[in-house]
Amino acid sequence: LLRRKQRYFFDRLRTRLALSEVDLSEDTEARVIKRSGVPEAQVRALFTRLRRLHRTRMPESRDLIELDQALDRFYDEVGR
Repeated sequence: LLRRKQRYFFDRLRTRLALSEVDLSEDTEARVIKRSGVPEAQVRALFTRLRRLHRTRMPESRDLIELDQALDRFYDEVGR
């Protein structure tokens, strides 16, 4: 489920923000901050959450719910 959410997020970054290469790097994070119009703190928190969950072998359901809510807020900001 986490990988699917991450793939969808990356696809949204490619299509909505015209980013050709996306990953969880700080470079991608900086480009998203610059192009999205979403508050910097919100983007940084989202990338931090994604990186942490990416390193987690078995994420808790609570963490996935919080990720889903953070992604929804991000999508609302950049336009669905």
